[in-house]
Parts: sequence; C-alpha cells; structure tokens
Amino acid sequence: MGDTQVILSKARLRRVELVAIVLVITLSISSASILVILSRLNAGSASLWRLLLSTLILFALDHKGLRELTGKTVLLTAVAGVALGLHFTLWMESLFLIPVFESTLLVDTYPLLLTLYEKTFLKARVRPKEILGLSVASLLLYIFLGGVKQGFTIGHVYALISGFFISVYFLLGRLLRHNFNLPTTTYVIPTYATATITSLIYCLFNSSIEIPATPSSLFFVILLAIVPMIGGHTMMNYLLKFYKSNTVSSLSLVEPIGASILAYLILGQAEPPLKLAVGIGVVVSVLYTWL
Repeated sequence: MGDTQVILSKARLRRVELVAIVLVITLSISSASILVILSRLNAGSASLWRLLLSTLILFALDHKGLRELTGKTVLLTAVAGVALGLHFTLWMESLFLIPVFESTLLVDTYPLLLTLYEKTFLKARVRPKEILGLSVASLLLYIFLGGVKQGFTIGHVYALISGFFISVYFLLGRLLRHNFNLPTTTYVIPTYATATITSLIYCLFNSSIEIPATPSSLFFVILLAIVPMIGGHTMMNYLLKFYKSNTVSSLSLVEPIGASILAYLILGQAEPPLKLAVGIGVVVSVLYTWL
C-alpha cells in the first residue's frame, strides 16, 4: 500500500467528539514546556519521570493488547521509542537555554521535515500550495533565526534536532497505526517504555538523575505525565486511526502560540512583537502547506 495512498478507517469521529479531542490536545501540548520548567528538574530527569509515569498509567488501564505485538512491530515501536526519548531530552534541554517560544517554534516546524521526506523518498505529488507554503515558511524561519538576540546557540540546535526525532516518531506511528492496525495503547505503551529507557540512559550518561523530591516538583511531574503526555501525545496517536498523519500533526502548530502565552503569563517571558509576528507567520505557512 502506497504511503501517500493510505486507506483510512471508514469510521469517522462525530464532529462534537472530534472538536472536544482537538481542544484537549491543543491545550495539553501547549502546557508541556511550562510544566517542564516548573518541575525544577533537569531535562533528562523531567523526560524520564514524565515517560515512566505515563507508561505505568497506561499499562494499568489497558495492557491486554500487548499480546498482539509481533517481532516486526516490537522492533518498530522500539525505534519509535528511542526517537521519542531523544526528542524529549533534547527539546527539554533547549527549554533551559532559549525562550519557550523559540524552542517550541523550532521543534514544531517538523511538518516541514515530514513534507520533504514524502516528496523526496516517497515521490509524493507536489502541489503548488505546498511549494509556496514551504518556501514562505523556510524564508520566515531564516528571518526568525537571524533575529534572535543571542544568536544561533546550542539551544536552537537541540530544538531543531529534537524536531527531526519527533518526525521519525510520527512517521513510524503512522506506519504502525495504519499498516499494522495496532490499537492506541498497544502502540504507545511499548513506545513510551522504550522512550523511558532512552531517557534513563541519557541521564546515566550525564550523571544527572534527579528525583522530584518536593511536593511541587512531584505535582508538576504528574501533570506532565497526564496532561501533555496522555492528553496530548496519546490522543494524537488515537486520531491517527481515523485521520492522516499530516492532519493530526498539524495540531502541534498551535503549541508555539499557546506556549508563548503561558510563558508570558506564568514565567514572564515576553517576545518582541516583530519576532512574535514572524514566528506566527512560520506556523501559518506550515499549516497552509499541510491543509
């Protein structure tokens, strides 16, 4: 079955149900960066506890479907998990080095990478609007990066690389949900478990495991596991059963805007109006490319 001719499930969510899920996803993923900072943990530890708790919660809710896994699907979920673990650790590292808006914007331009992959390797048909959207988004992204006050730092590099890894995660998620028809929890539990191990190895390599010892730290870590992880990532994987991955992944484009608003209200991080406008222009251009 061709990748660009994915046959979706004939079932479709009711409009009210879809709107409710989309609202939950967009609000959930927008809170992630703020919760990471409020947890007071280093990047690797925040990633580790977020993934571990969400894995345990989902396993407790539904683990019977794990028997459906085969050797091939186990391998693919493992690769997806490594990609997800690296995405989280690198993205969270960037949050402590550059402003929230810059970090989330660079990460959430990964639909650009997905589009380039499909056009280059899958020989998908290139529509004129995709050429226009990608060109404008690339130009605005170049302008945006040239306008950051402190220049292009290692934090920006971390954010861009984490965007690549989340692209791999979503590509494999589409493959496993469509081609192998894996239920949501059957896919995400082993994927999150592998991502947990990846984060643990990262922490051990950096000798930087921190435990959420204070009540406030534990509270925000639990929120990380429930809100952006289950309410965001897991629900996006659920939608992959009904809709194409380009449609589902476009929901992440709301994150830079929502995160920047929360960063201003909670952390006092204000962005210059011009830079904010250019960043929003990148989001709109990528969204135009996908839809």
